[in-house]
Amino acid sequence: MKSESAKLYQRALRLQEQSLGLQHIDLAKTLMACSHVQDRQSAVPSLDRAIGIAEAHYGPSHPDLAEMLAQKAKVLREGRYDTRPATAISLYERAVAMLEPYSQDWRLAHTLSELPTAYREKGWSDRALKHGLRALELGESSMADHPLYMASACLHLARIYDDLRKFDQALDLTVRARALYLKKHPPGHDRIKAVDAAIRRLQKKLDIRSQARPWEVETTASAKPRDGVARRPTVNAGKSESKVPVRGATSASNSPVFRAAASSSATGGVSPSASPAANRAGRAKLDSSTSASGSRTPPIERSAKRKA
Repeated sequence: MKSESAKLYQRALRLQEQSLGLQHIDLAKTLMACSHVQDRQSAVPSLDRAIGIAEAHYGPSHPDLAEMLAQKAKVLREGRYDTRPATAISLYERAVAMLEPYSQDWRLAHTLSELPTAYREKGWSDRALKHGLRALELGESSMADHPLYMASACLHLARIYDDLRKFDQALDLTVRARALYLKKHPPGHDRIKAVDAAIRRLQKKLDIRSQARPWEVETTASAKPRDGVARRPTVNAGKSESKVPVRGATSASNSPVFRAAASSSATGGVSPSASPAANRAGRAKLDSSTSASGSRTPPIERSAKRKA
């Protein structure tokens, strides 16, 4: 279906080029619409061309240009064209800056609802929460009659709360999103099923937390890295031993008992810190064990025994 739609858009685009020229603003709008049905590799060049035409026609700032920038950011983020999430984030932020003077424009709320997802992928949960709350607030004022959009905004914010381990708020927003979806979809719809699965998962997390001891519950402050960037724990694959020292653990070779025994054996049973009687007893014990094992007594110890 998308391939057929893309072919029709391409045909309309050629007709517009012949009748309107290569830089007419209607071409940018057609390219923008075409990007929604194109595959990812074709959508990016179409959007680049549309953005160039819009910048030449509108100037550096316009709501239509902002919509094109947000669409390109979405394609880059979902298609993984750029391994740097900052590229999509910069496009989203530029689009938001253009739309700020139009607070009641639905495109501002829509772009703000997309931006937290990019922040989450970068690991910036605090920024994601800030923009997610604002997107929901703007949606309630400008998009209240669009339950599907409001449900999507609620789910975006619920995922952020889930990342922050605030499961109560995440569950409330997910239940709210389910009620909004039911205004447009039957109970057996795929979206309803996905939301039901999310509700069960969050309820399970709350049940586990309620049964855990207080010191076993991981807090957000203890789980958050110092620089605010979420990272996965690294594992040294293929290595049987870990080189990371464990606080409070003492290896056998570094223990006081081992060091004392090694020092005593190296000095012939004599310890500098022990009493003379203890040294004589230790030397005699070492001599007897050596004789019993049949090993040869070192020359230094034989001369010491003769003098004694």
